[in-house]
Amino acid sequence: MNGSSNSEGSVHAADDQPEWALFTGMPEKPVEAGESDFGFIDSKGVTSTASCVNDLAEKIGKSRESVDLVWTPDSERMQVTEEVPALNKVIWCTAKAISGLELLARYISIPTTEA
Repeated sequence: MNGSSNSEGSVHAADDQPEWALFTGMPEKPVEAGESDFGFIDSKGVTSTASCVNDLAEKIGKSRESVDLVWTPDSERMQVTEEVPALNKVIWCTAKAISGLELLARYISIPTTEA
């Protein structure tokens, strides 16, 4: 278990949290973010800001790079995208598109036996 228990055996609330949610060492939002309440850092380390959560979701959906971490006013530190419920749809759509492209790539690379 991730949390600890007291002498009576009750478990602290931390046990209900996924491992990544217990990690308190997430970085603070980047200095480049300025006063922006929303934004993300992609896999190449590029910082992108957004005006609201809908703008954030739209920019993540259009990003050609994977998104490492996001920031919102709901947290003092960066978060993984899965921690922001408003981003669930764009995460799912992106994953679906990527898996479709991978399937297409496999289909195209299958050698044919026709002569």
